[in-house]
Order: sequence, then structure tokens, then C-alpha cells
Amino acid sequence: MIHRISAEDLILQRSASQLDDSCSIASSFTLQDRVEAIQQSSEEFHEMVKKEMREKGVDRSQAMDLVRLQRLIDVCDTKENTALYLLQDWNYEPQVCRFLRLLSSSGVNLKDVVDFLHNTPLHIAATKNFISLSKLLIDSYPCMLMAINGQGEMPVETAIRHSQDDVAAFLIRRMDHRRVRNLFKAKKERNAAISLVKLTEEFGMQKTIVALLDCLVSPRWPHPPCLPSDIVPCLSWEHLQDKPTHFHVTYDILESDVNGRFPDDPDYEYTPKSFYYNLTKHFQQNLNKEILNHVVIKLLTKRKWEKYAAFWFRVRFFNYVVFLAVLSASFMSAATSDDPLDYKSSPGRRTTEILVTLMTLWFIADEISELKREPLAYAKDVFNYLDLSGYFLIAATFVFRYLGSDAQWILGSLAIIINFCGIFKYSVGDRYIGLYIKCLGMVIYKDIPRFLVVFTIILVAFSISFFTALKAGDFNLGSALGSEYSLCKEDVGCVMLAGLKTWLEGSSVVRSLSTAGWLGAILAIFFMLSVVIILLNVLIAQLSLTYEMVQEESLLSFSVLRMQSVATIEWQSRFKYWNLRKKYYVPGEIKSREEVEEMMKQYRESTNPTSPRDDEK
Repeated sequence: MIHRISAEDLILQRSASQLDDSCSIASSFTLQDRVEAIQQSSEEFHEMVKKEMREKGVDRSQAMDLVRLQRLIDVCDTKENTALYLLQDWNYEPQVCRFLRLLSSSGVNLKDVVDFLHNTPLHIAATKNFISLSKLLIDSYPCMLMAINGQGEMPVETAIRHSQDDVAAFLIRRMDHRRVRNLFKAKKERNAAISLVKLTEEFGMQKTIVALLDCLVSPRWPHPPCLPSDIVPCLSWEHLQDKPTHFHVTYDILESDVNGRFPDDPDYEYTPKSFYYNLTKHFQQNLNKEILNHVVIKLLTKRKWEKYAAFWFRVRFFNYVVFLAVLSASFMSAATSDDPLDYKSSPGRRTTEILVTLMTLWFIADEISELKREPLAYAKDVFNYLDLSGYFLIAATFVFRYLGSDAQWILGSLAIIINFCGIFKYSVGDRYIGLYIKCLGMVIYKDIPRFLVVFTIILVAFSISFFTALKAGDFNLGSALGSEYSLCKEDVGCVMLAGLKTWLEGSSVVRSLSTAGWLGAILAIFFMLSVVIILLNVLIAQLSLTYEMVQEESLLSFSVLRMQSVATIEWQSRFKYWNLRKKYYVPGEIKSREEVEEMMKQYRESTNPTSPRDDEK
């Protein structure tokens, strides 16, 4: 069923306070007047349409627009008031564009149409997120792009203030790069018109962020570009290429504080949560490829990593390796001694236990600091619980040791395993190792749980049926499963354990088919066929396929982890007299054309992947 748009649907409904506003054009006539102006069911309307078609030689749809527009003009008194009414109260953008195009062709200068707040048509279009209308206005009136309203705002500022992402990104792309960057820069005593830090706190205007990042890459030539010969004679320039040889990548805006001041400004606020920090925080929940793979973000991350983040990251890694070495030496020394509390026979063990205790308290304090910094993100990360459990297991081991309980060895064993697993979080220090671990982790996360579900169903069904089948022939469970299960008399758990070993070792589930009876032998053969031949081979094939599929996703996750490491190190150096972001700050860098073009090629491939069929075409 086709839904037809009624006349009432084209009217933007207003509240009572808005209808009573004496400053609004709409207050001069009622809603019924507006509906009658565009009603097309009366005979009079159709007669006027036919008349327009005969006199002006236009098609029916254009004639209907002309009649409707004339009715609106009759209600609004003037064409300028009609244009303003359409901008403020009409909520069907295609019709607004058609009517305004007709008004413009009839002699109405739309750049002179303003409301009581001196908002231009482009300001109003930005408020309502009308992209097609914005394009129409900019193409017809380019100066409207830089027009200022009564609040001193340009249309792009109005769009950002109203969180209209589509129009804001469109307007930024139509503006000069230098003017866009000036919007995010503080000028002397005046703060920036738009705070990039606040813009990225909610992370709702992602298209605007991408458009802004595009403005931070500017071409550079070793000579002035060749101009037309009727302006300036080219002379020897005509033999030079007009392609830029270098690109200037701007970083200053990305390093600004909440007021738009750069780190070299005396009034710079030493805020720990910068634009880069906010991006990293949101990337943990939403992997936006356009922003994450953008040339500016990748170059900025690379510079931060090489200048200072890599060094401090290696320091943290070396500190953790020392912690694991001391922990292992302490627990091994306690396990080889007759009395773990006898420190006289092994005086070095007291020192290692003191070091382990101090380093464990240091890591717990670091985890508490992370929790205070981002409580919600910290609670959602399961690896944080793994780290905390490892530290608390160490503390519990020492407590039970002084209580003389043998539980210390169980807790100590778990503490060693969990804390050694924690070293994988430092894999971002090496690109290849980090990517390998991320791929491996995603493969295990995606495929192993599905395999275990199917395997568990088959294992439970086989165990119960096999256990029941042995009762039919009065066979012994221990002799059927093997000598290691000789103590099993009437326990189905032994059958499940034997089935599990079949998966892990690839061995037979029974010692001999003759000891299980004919039904038990058939069940054992079907179980071996299902697990060893079918399920395991399917799992191997699925793991290989998943490994190929998750490589791109793993690369993105690895990039996010590296950015997170950089942001964490910057946050830890957030003090006024020790601030790595301020110490290594540069306004921008010059990059070669080849390097930028290669990164842009990778960027286009990642954001707009082509299918194999497209490549063949």
C-alpha cells in the first residue's frame, strides 16, 4: 500500500509558544490557511493547474508547484516572507528546494532573506539538517557559506551546535581548509569557536570529524603552481608538474585543550583527556574505519609511538617481566623447601617475597587508578578482571602460607598461570606478534565455543547411551574403557572423561570393541566417526577460514590497542612539569607525496572495499 503525503504532513507543527511568537512569519496566518494553500483536491486548483500548463507550457508537476507557490505567496503577502516561511515551517526538503528554486528564478534574492535572529537560509537549513537545500544555496550564493547571524555564528557552527552531523560535514568540505582550522583555534584572549575536545566527548558527529581530518592534509609545491598564461606567463614553469611533491599534515588542532589552545600556549590547560584520548576511548566500543584508518590519525599515532610512547611502553613491559621473574623465583623457592616459612635456610626468598608483595601492591594501585579514570570502560573489559584476579591470588597465597594451609599451592599455581597470561597485553609493542595474538584470540573466541556446544551434545548423548548399553550385556565399565578406568564401576562421568580424551588425544574411546558388546561397539564407532573424523576436520577448516577473515579486524583492533597505550602513557604524564604531549608537541609535519598517496590508497581500500567481481570487471 502506497502512503500518500497529505497536506498536514508537509507542515512542521509548532508549539503554542511558537505560534504566539510575534516575530515569526507563521503567526500572521492559521494552520487552516497553510493547508488550503497546498490543498489540491478542489476544482479551482485543477483549473489553475491547467491554465499554467497552457500559458507557460510546463508539465503538470511543475504547474502544480507554481499554483501551490502562488497560493503561499497570497497568504504570506510577499515572496520574501514566503521563502522564510518555507524555510522555517516546511519539513519536506525536496518540495522546499523546488519552491525556493522557483522563487529565486522569479527574482527573489535569497541571501537577503533573514529571520528576526538574522539567520540566513543556510543557517536555517543547517539547523534542520537539509543537505540538498544547503547544496542549492551554496551553489547559487557562495558567499552565504561565510555569512554571520545575529549570534556571530557561521552556518557550520550552527550545524555543529545543533548536532546536525550530515550538514556540518558537508559545509566543512565546501569551506577553505584554513578557515575550517581557524574555527577550532583560540585567538589571544578568545577561546575557539568550536571545542574539538567537547566535539569528541559524545562521539556523535563522526562524519564531521572525518571532514575535519581531511582539512588537516594540505599539498605543498616547491614552486608556485602554474597559472593560466593570460594571468601570469608560465615561462619555465610549463615544464614542471603541477602535482604537489609534499603534503603538510597538521597536528596542532588535535593536541588542543578544551578551549582550543595549543600546548605551546602559556594558557594551555593540562587536561588529560584530549581529542586523541576521546577517540581511543570510543574506538574500544565502535571501530569507525574512516577515522581509525585516516592518514592524519595513523601519522599522529606513529609519531607519538616513535617519539615517546614506545620507550615508556618498553619500560612497563620490562617492569612486568621482572615481576614475573621474581614471582616465579619466590614460588619455586617456596615449593622446593621443606618449610615455606623457614627463611633462615633460604635468606634470598624473604627478599623475593618482599619484592613480589611491593610490586603486586603497585600493580593493584595502577588498576585502581585505571578504574577511577574510566569506571564504565574498565568494568566492561574482562581482561581487567583477569589482571585483578592474578594479583589477589598472589595475596591470598601469602595469607594461606602464613596460616599453614596447603591451599597456598593451589592458589599459587593459579596465580602463576594468570599472571603469565597478562604478558599478552604488552604484545602491541611488536606489530607482527601483536597481530598474530589478536588473530589467534579472535579465532578462539569465534570458533571454539561453537565447536564445544556441538561436541558437548554428542558427548552427553554418547556417554548416557553407552553407559546404558553396557548394562544390557552385563559388561564391566572399567574393562571396557581401559585400565586407567578400572576403578570406575557405575559412573557415567568416566565415560565422558574417556570421550574427552578421544577429542584431545585422538585415541579410541574403548580399549577393545569386544569388551563393550555389539551395541556399545556400534556407539563407540559412531562417536569416533563424529568426533575424530568429522568434527575435528570441520574445526580445522573453520579455524583456517576464520583466521583469514579476521585479519583485517585484528589489524583494526591492534591499532586501537596501540592508540590506547599511547593515550594511557599521555594520561600518566598529565602533570604541568611532566607532560609528554607538551614536550614533544609539533604543529605539523611535512610528508612526501609517495608516503601520503600510499596511505591514502590503503585508506580507500579499507573504507570502500571492492568485491572480487568488481576487480574482474
